[in-house]
Amino acid sequence: MSELERDLLALEKCYSQRKTRRILKFLIIGFFIGRNLDRMIYELETRIAGQMERYVSEPRRIVEEVDKSGTYLVFSQKQKHLSALNEITQAITLCEEQGLIDRKMIVETENNVQCCKEFITNYNTKFIKERKLTYYLIYPKDNCRWLG
Repeated sequence: MSELERDLLALEKCYSQRKTRRILKFLIIGFFIGRNLDRMIYELETRIAGQMERYVSEPRRIVEEVDKSGTYLVFSQKQKHLSALNEITQAITLCEEQGLIDRKMIVETENNVQCCKEFITNYNTKFIKERKLTYYLIYPKDNCRWLG
């Protein structure tokens, strides 16, 4: 269970406790139950918002890292980046189900993640084409039959 999932479960529990407290206030018992719930809810919402900001900026960081590497993307790295993007998609889905993020941000982030997935999947073919073109321009054509 990820940290985000734990925070979402704790937040859901706090919301239900707050509802119970409001009902029990009529019986005077509610004043003694969950006195610091509002503070806990605020802390959890702030922590979740921070995690979501990280998830929103993470795809750009991954693409920049791959693009700046200037090398062929090995399979293990490709799988690592794709699994990180899948985790971001799952986190966004969880927050969407809880209603913590507005729809515009969800759509924007999902589109961003999809573009990053396409970039990573197509990176090696793009890299090879660029490298072949570079070698073709550097070396005379007679000596580079292997370039195709």
